[in-house]
Amino acid sequence: MNINRIITEILIFNMFWISACIHEYGVNEPYINVFPDSRGVFILNEGNFMAGNGSISFYSTDSMKIYNEIFLKANGRPLGDVPNSMSIMDDKAFIVVNNSGKIEVTYCSTMRSVAVMPGLISPRHILFINKNKAYVSSLYSTKLLVINPADYSIVKYVELRRTSESMVLSGGKAYVSCWVGGDEIMVIDTMGDTVIDSIKVGHEPESMVIDRNGNLWVLCSGSYTGDFYPELVLINTLTNRVEKKFQFGSRLMYPTCLRIDGRGDTLYYIEKSIWKMSIASDKLPCEPFIRPASRNFYNISIEPSGGRIFATNAADYQQRGFLLIFRRDGTVADSVRAGIIPGFMCFKQ
Repeated sequence: MNINRIITEILIFNMFWISACIHEYGVNEPYINVFPDSRGVFILNEGNFMAGNGSISFYSTDSMKIYNEIFLKANGRPLGDVPNSMSIMDDKAFIVVNNSGKIEVTYCSTMRSVAVMPGLISPRHILFINKNKAYVSSLYSTKLLVINPADYSIVKYVELRRTSESMVLSGGKAYVSCWVGGDEIMVIDTMGDTVIDSIKVGHEPESMVIDRNGNLWVLCSGSYTGDFYPELVLINTLTNRVEKKFQFGSRLMYPTCLRIDGRGDTLYYIEKSIWKMSIASDKLPCEPFIRPASRNFYNISIEPSGGRIFATNAADYQQRGFLLIFRRDGTVADSVRAGIIPGFMCFKQ
């Protein structure tokens, strides 16, 4: 037996095996960014429920171009089933993938994966309290999840005895909406992570914003069954008291996606059309700000600095939808094709 020949063949085999691993897993391969590291907005395309075809697009406000499937292209694997929301802390994006029960953590500039937090119960939104604490709401669990965004660990739970949805932070307190079948806003002391109050509002509080005065606006969608009137509610965050209630004109209305501009003085929401309202107004708007025409408005977001309105059109919920950009006067500035059911948007400054 020729020992030298055997050793040589083993070395050659190992070299080929290492080369194959480098090719397969990208070890030492130069990484080419799949979208520009510029100002713009991330669009979470929900995809079809249970199909696992959720994706992320990025629209560059510098080049006015859209880049689709950036998570898949950056990581070589799909994002998952129904990406619902996204929040940015420092240079990292936390992407909440609802039906996959996970949070994907990526670099904002490349969308390359940093970590995955799996095994969560229908997560919906993430609210950063500080660099070492964040809350995660849940569609099905009555426990609000507390995580450490610095090391991606689960710290504990806050028992709400209700499910949770939208969350905002004001004056050391977190306000958490109880959406599905609910009619309350839970108030949490973020120092001790304890429930300190609850505020009765309209049926199914879906989205919330804080205005320039530090007050809380809550959009209550009512119900699909038409049993409850939708309401827009104003809450004083110093007293946790309801100061104003605006009831919509029909129980068949279903308003969603309450948003506020960068100045904190103008509200926007969707009810088939896009509606606009001053926080100083004493009544709901009578005329739409942007009519849908043949579009199916699904989500909106307001550009923090320029004040333009970014809206998604879900089309027929099967084909790829559109991102629409409207100037502050409501005229169309751009329209580009995104992914299937484009929804939540997150600006990158």
